[in-house]
Amino acid sequence: MFIRSKLDSLLTIKRLGLNSFPERVFNPSDKKLKSKLRYFAEENNAELYVIRDYQKSQGKAFFNISKNAIFRYAKKYSSCFSVAVSSKNYGGYVLIGDIYISKTLETFMFFASDNPNYTTRDVLKNPKWNFCTDYYDKRINYIPNIDKIIDYIFKYNLFDVIVEFAVYPCRVGKNNDYVVIFELRTEY
Repeated sequence: MFIRSKLDSLLTIKRLGLNSFPERVFNPSDKKLKSKLRYFAEENNAELYVIRDYQKSQGKAFFNISKNAIFRYAKKYSSCFSVAVSSKNYGGYVLIGDIYISKTLETFMFFASDNPNYTTRDVLKNPKWNFCTDYYDKRINYIPNIDKIIDYIFKYNLFDVIVEFAVYPCRVGKNNDYVVIFELRTEY
């Protein structure tokens, strides 16, 4: 599996049927942008949304904004951006971060936190767990709720992919599952 951009990530998440929150990519030069944004917000009615750059990793992003603010923040983009329903609408997660497991199980990278106020960007700045080891490292067994994301990776064959995720104490998202996938990365 090769994922070359955030758009590839979004399409791969949909193609594989992974659990996620509603998200759509928009082009700021689209003459019908305002009506398309309004339709997305009406179709996916929520208190909070996230808008982010879809051209580059760690690009411009605005988290937990209101429905009315979508239109104001959309004006800040000159290239494609996405609007997604914010994870904050679903309460606090119990684990959030990035995980990578190689197909051989020889590489296991994990950057995560159980801080329910963190975004995945916060985790990268200040992770509670940050290590690169192998799948058989006994430290893994002591991380609460890690079994849910590991089982998810095995179930959907997400090996050799960086998986940006959150684990919730209850079922959420499009597929009503404990694990939500925010992004998949291989080539960027």
